[in-house]
Amino acid sequence: MKSDLRYIENFLEMMVAERSIAKNTLASYKHDMQDLLSFCQFCGKSVIALDYHDLIAFISKLAQKQLSSKSLARKISAVRQLYGFLASESIIKDNPALNLEIPKQPRSLPKPLHLEQLNKLLDAASANKTPEGLRDLAMLEMLYSTGMRISELISLKLSSIQKNSAKSEGLLAVMIKGKGGKERMVVINPQTIAVLNSYLKVREIFTRGLENDFLFPSVTQKGQPASITRQRCFQALKQLAINAGVDQDIVSPHKIRHSFASHLLANGANLRIVQEFLGHSDISSTQIYTQVLTENATKLVLEHHPLANKKAI
Repeated sequence: MKSDLRYIENFLEMMVAERSIAKNTLASYKHDMQDLLSFCQFCGKSVIALDYHDLIAFISKLAQKQLSSKSLARKISAVRQLYGFLASESIIKDNPALNLEIPKQPRSLPKPLHLEQLNKLLDAASANKTPEGLRDLAMLEMLYSTGMRISELISLKLSSIQKNSAKSEGLLAVMIKGKGGKERMVVINPQTIAVLNSYLKVREIFTRGLENDFLFPSVTQKGQPASITRQRCFQALKQLAINAGVDQDIVSPHKIRHSFASHLLANGANLRIVQEFLGHSDISSTQIYTQVLTENATKLVLEHHPLANKKAI
């Protein structure tokens, strides 16, 4: 129904305008809403006519698709937010999604790369002196030295790189625009600055003569200026892993982000500082890395302590 589409569009516009959701999150919500509209067609009801039992049936239908628990939880959350919006706009009187429960997600511990694996990746990237090699090394260095997300990396502009206002001479800082449009500044270490400067000398090759302010530019198939895609970044990292002799299945931008946080904490960094670097709004999201350190320390003691293999008397 046209009215259903209008409700959905208004809801998504609100999510963008008031909650500043990211493009990827918006795309996920659109997909979730399409699932709901398909269900409405299946049962012959409008979105605003569905009741609690209908929504339970909708969730059961989704569960039959063998979605991951995380995906199912997100879809239920999207439905709850939609009906919360419809109720707040007085489009519906009672909220049928009010008592829908979102299944609790088991919090899996991050699995960072070992420092040896990171060094192998960096060495493999450094060995390639082509423009593509310099770019891939710059992307890897930026990911590992700042802990930024892949979405944050590809959206960086040249203007995001600025001189550090601190007293340390020669240092640069990067202004990162994170989730919800929140900005944070992270200082770039001297090694990454050197790598970045080498890349900037060949950067114009990737603009193909077009005006382009992205730090890592590209050109669309239609000849329009753009940033490098997430997919291309993933491909570059996978190829680096192959060249470095590291299992490509364990290498990803997010694993490098995990490695950044874990390695900082392992070397004595303050938890609050790491929280700021990562752009976590809640420190509990950062504290999970301390659990990784605790587990690793426990494993180290159990496996390598001189008394570990002695039989109890």
